[in-house]
Amino acid sequence: MADRQDVVGVDSEPVAVRLYADQHPATRLVNADISSLPLRDASVDAVLCVTVLCHRAIKDPEATVAELVRVMRPGGVICLLEPGIRRLRRAHDRAVHVERRFAVADMRTLLERNGCQVLRSSGAYSFLVPAAALKAVLERGRSTSDLEGQGGALGTALGGAASVERLWLRRHGIPAGLSAWAVATKSS
Repeated sequence: MADRQDVVGVDSEPVAVRLYADQHPATRLVNADISSLPLRDASVDAVLCVTVLCHRAIKDPEATVAELVRVMRPGGVICLLEPGIRRLRRAHDRAVHVERRFAVADMRTLLERNGCQVLRSSGAYSFLVPAAALKAVLERGRSTSDLEGQGGALGTALGGAASVERLWLRRHGIPAGLSAWAVATKSS
């Protein structure tokens, strides 16, 4: 994105801001609460919010989306990507402080209630849902992360499945997936 526009990165965690700055020195970084952004009304063209609304630190996802929409210019674009399938809370969620998951319809509603016109919404990583559901049952009560040990042939196969799904998503939607996403524009 930085090749096309000025980018502002926001995170409430100072360590995350510092680590990102090391890798992306041209990006303007702000240590702030996403629910109260230190940006002017209608000052940005696009917002990308990835796995933030799900976090336990976000008390009111709808109010947070309202804040994101506040800083967008009319006609601006917003993209939300969050963990999907509300009933699929599992050990990984507890380990990474995921408070909530979203249905595709939830993503649409969050945007529409805040004056946006949804262009597209869908589930993603649908091929992982059966395995995640099984893991949820097997891990009941534990707190472990999926981020450990994901290499080898399984990682290659999953990458291939993700590539096929992305081709499908270019023209079609999926009703549910391990992630839910939506892209919308801000009405004038």
